[in-house]
Amino acid sequence: MYGERKPAVRYRGVLRLLLVLGKGKIFGALKFSRSLKYALKIFGIVFNPHFNDSLRRNIALVMMKLIPEAILVSRVPHIQQLSTWDCGLACVLMVLKTLGIDCGDIPCLEKLCCTTSVWTVDLAHLLHKFSVKFFFLTVTLGANPNYAVESFYQDNLPDDIRRVNGQFQVALENGINIQCRSIGGEEISVLILSGKFVAVALVDKHKLSCRPWLEEICLPEIYGGTSGYTGHFVVICGYDADTNEFEIRDPASSRKYERVSLECLEEARKSFGTDEDILLSIQWITKVEVNFNNTQRTFVMDLNLEPSKLSVIMQ
Repeated sequence: MYGERKPAVRYRGVLRLLLVLGKGKIFGALKFSRSLKYALKIFGIVFNPHFNDSLRRNIALVMMKLIPEAILVSRVPHIQQLSTWDCGLACVLMVLKTLGIDCGDIPCLEKLCCTTSVWTVDLAHLLHKFSVKFFFLTVTLGANPNYAVESFYQDNLPDDIRRVNGQFQVALENGINIQCRSIGGEEISVLILSGKFVAVALVDKHKLSCRPWLEEICLPEIYGGTSGYTGHFVVICGYDADTNEFEIRDPASSRKYERVSLECLEEARKSFGTDEDILLSIQWITKVEVNFNNTQRTFVMDLNLEPSKLSVIMQ
C-alpha cells in the first residue's frame, strides 16, 4: 500500500507513468484505448491522501493535455426540479437514471430524504441507499455555524447543525467514503474525461449565473430575485478541453443541455456557503462521445474499475 512505500518511490512511479503517457502522445505510439487504460492508473492519486493538492493539480494539468480532447456522458437525462428546495433530489434522480436504477420520481426520493432542508450529506445517504458507488469530497465535516450570516441559511441553520452533524456521523459509520479536502476544476475534468464519473456539485446559483441567458431560461419561481448566496445542485457530466467548458444538467433550467466555463464553475463551486461539496459517482457502463484526432465516435465501454483499485500502487 502507499503507506508502506517511501515518498521518493511513489513520486518516481508517478513520473514514470507520465513519461509513458507523454511518449504515447508525442510519438503517436499509443492508440486511444491503450492511452485511456494508462490514464486510468493515475486517477487513484486524486483520492489518495498521501499526495498533496499541488501534485494532484500538476498531474491533472498534464492529463488534460494527454487524454482525448472531448468526452461527454451522453446518457445523463435532464430532470427539472419541482420546487425551490428539491434541486438536489433532481440531481440524484439524474444519476440514478443514468445508472439504470429504478427509483421512481422526485416525490419518491422526498419520502426517503425526510427533509426539505437538503444538504449534500443527505444526497450521499440517498445514493448509499441505492448502493451507488461514489466519493463525497468537502472542506467541512458537518454544518458550518459561520453560515448563519447568509440569509439562505438563517431560517434553518440552528436546527440543521445538529441534524447534519448527526448525518455525517452516521455516514462515516455506514462506510460512506467522505474525504475532507478540496478538489480543483482540473482534477474534475480529468475524472469526467475518463468516462467513469458523473458529479453532483453544490454551487452558488448566482455565481453560476455568469451564463448571460440564465435568467431567461430558468424557471421564474425557482430562480428568484435575491442577489445573495443561493445554494443549488447541478450535475457535471462532460468536459470539452478545446473550449475549457463543462457539460452540466441544471435542474432549475428549462434547457436540457448546457455548458459552463471551468472558471465560472470553479467560482460558483468555491463560493462561501458551498463547503466545495461534490459527490463523484462512479459509472460502471457509460455511453460516451469522444472527439479524438478530429474524429467523433460514440460507443459504450465498461472500464470495470472497482473503487478499491482507484488507489493503485505505482510500479
